[in-house]
Amino acid sequence: LCGELIDYISIGHFEIYSNLMRRHSKANQELQILTNYLYRCIGSSTDLVLDFNTSCERSNICIGSKQMSESLGKLTRSLLVRFALEEQMLELATADDF
Repeated sequence: LCGELIDYISIGHFEIYSNLMRRHSKANQELQILTNYLYRCIGSSTDLVLDFNTSCERSNICIGSKQMSESLGKLTRSLLVRFALEEQMLELATADDF
């Protein structure tokens, strides 16, 4: 799970979304500000996933433990927010006036 998740996060954050940020028009300052904000929010999710992966690699967390359940809950909430932010960013990137 962690390997696939890291691949997804890395490709999205470090390739796709950074390319979108470089490509978008500077003519529409409102869109630029909004996409910059979305990118920073997505970055927060990236950091959380990387931290989750690191903590799973370094510790002996039992699968059914309370600590694992809490970590997975936090990860789930972060990914749900991330998916919504990614959708918004892609919609902005494909808008006619972008």
